[in-house]
Amino acid sequence: MSRNGYAHMVLDYYVARLRARRAVRHDILAGLQTRDDALRYRDYVRATVAVAFGQLPERTPLRARVAGVVEGDGCRIERVSFESRPGYVVTASLYVPSGLTGRAPAVVGLCGHAQEGKASETYQGFVRRLAANGFVALLVDPVHQGERDQYALLREAGRDLGLGRGLCEGHNMMGKQLEVLGESLAAWRVWDIRRALDYLLTRPEVDPARIGVTGNSGGGTLTEWAFACDDRFAMAAPSCHVTSFLTNLENELPTDAEQCPPGVIGAAAEAEQVSAELITDGQHIHPSAVRLAFRLFGPERMVIISDSLRCCGMPDGEYELGGQAVFLKGGVARLADGTIAGSATNLYDCMLRAVSFGIPKEDAVRAVTWNPARQIGCLDAAGSIRDGKCADFVVCDENLNRKAVWLAGRKLD
Repeated sequence: MSRNGYAHMVLDYYVARLRARRAVRHDILAGLQTRDDALRYRDYVRATVAVAFGQLPERTPLRARVAGVVEGDGCRIERVSFESRPGYVVTASLYVPSGLTGRAPAVVGLCGHAQEGKASETYQGFVRRLAANGFVALLVDPVHQGERDQYALLREAGRDLGLGRGLCEGHNMMGKQLEVLGESLAAWRVWDIRRALDYLLTRPEVDPARIGVTGNSGGGTLTEWAFACDDRFAMAAPSCHVTSFLTNLENELPTDAEQCPPGVIGAAAEAEQVSAELITDGQHIHPSAVRLAFRLFGPERMVIISDSLRCCGMPDGEYELGGQAVFLKGGVARLADGTIAGSATNLYDCMLRAVSFGIPKEDAVRAVTWNPARQIGCLDAAGSIRDGKCADFVVCDENLNRKAVWLAGRKLD
C-alpha cells in the first residue's frame, strides 16, 4: 500500500498487521503434514476464537413454541420462536420434509443482509431446496431483521434519528451499545445460533449426529464463527461472505459489528508461535505501522521480507509480471492502473529502510537473518555465522554500509 500520510495511517497500520498474519497463516498451513498436525491447528483456532468471543451465557430454558403451521409443496413449515436468553426472543421457520420417516439430517440456515430476514425469497428458496433433498432446515431471523426489528418503536415515535433505517446502522448501533458493557454483537449473534442448534436437538425428526450450518453473505460470516464456537456442528458451508479481514481492509469496505469479534486478530498476535512478516520498502507499509508491528510482536518474532519483482535493481522502464505490464519508476513498481505490483527493493535495502524508520539496528539485522531461518526450520544451516553453517554473509561497517559479500565461503568480486 502506498504512503498516504496522516489520513491513511490507521488503515495502513491494520493492513500491515493483517498482511503479516496472512503470511504466518500461509506458513503454518503449509507445515501441516499429518492428521494430528491439522487437529492441533484446529484446536488452536478454536481457542483463539473462543478468546475473542469471551464468556458466553449459561443455557436457560428455550421456552420454544410453534405459532402456526403451513403445509407447503413437499414440506411442512412451522412458525417457531424460542428464547436464546431470558426474555430475548428469536423467531425462525422450521422446514420439515413431507413424508419423513425416521430421523433426518438437519441444517441451521443463516440469513445475510435482507431486511425481511427469513421471509426473503432468496433464503426461503435455499431452505426449501434443502427440505426437498431430505433435510430438516431451521431458518433463523437475525436480530434487527424479519420479525426482530429493534427500532420499530423509535420510528413510531418519530425519534428514529437515523439509527434504525437500515440493517448496518441498526447492527452497528447495537454493537456500540454492547461494547460499552464489555460485550459484542458477534457473541450475541453466535449465541442465537447455538441456541437454534439446541432447539433442533429437541426435535424428534432430527438426527443429532448430522447437523450442519450454512449461510450467505453476512450469514456466511456467522456460519464460520458458529462452526468455530460449537463442535456439535458436523459441517459448515459458508457462502458469499468476507473471507478475510485483509481483503476487506485493502478494499476499504465497511463491515457490521457482528462480523468483527473484538480481539480476534490480537489473540493470534499473542500466540508465541506466530511471527509477522513485513515488506519494509517504504511503499507497502507506512513507517509508523512498521514501528508499531515491532512493538506488538517484539523483535524476536519479526521477519523482514522484500517481495521483490524481477525488475528489482533495474532501471526505470516497463517489465512483466504474470502476463501483466509492470512500470518501474523511481524505485516503485506499479501496474497500469496505478496499483503497487510488488517491491522493487532488495532485502538488504529493506533492512536499511527499517533502520531509517527507527528500528534498532540489531533488531533489523535479526529480522533478516536469525528469525526467518528459525521460521522455515533451517537454523542448522543459516541465520548466523558459526562453524558448520553455510558461509553466506555480508560484511558491513557499523553504519551497515556494505563492504563485502561472501557466498558459499567465497568472496565475490
